[in-house]
Amino acid sequence: MGLLKGESWDDYIGEEVCVIFDNHQRGFIGTLLRWDDNIVVVKERDTEEEHELPHDVVYGMWMLEGW
Repeated sequence: MGLLKGESWDDYIGEEVCVIFDNHQRGFIGTLLRWDDNIVVVKERDTEEEHELPHDVVYGMWMLEGW
């Protein structure tokens, strides 16, 4: 995810994020539960399923609001 200057993943814990993968063909909205240096864990809003994902497919909702 592209973090803004001065931000960390901790700023997004419990916040809504967007997951986009497969060349922007698939994705979902969820809540960031936790993270480490290798993965982030996001709970999908519609299914309540938890996903372990690489950092680069998870985006803060601020990015979408700015489009």
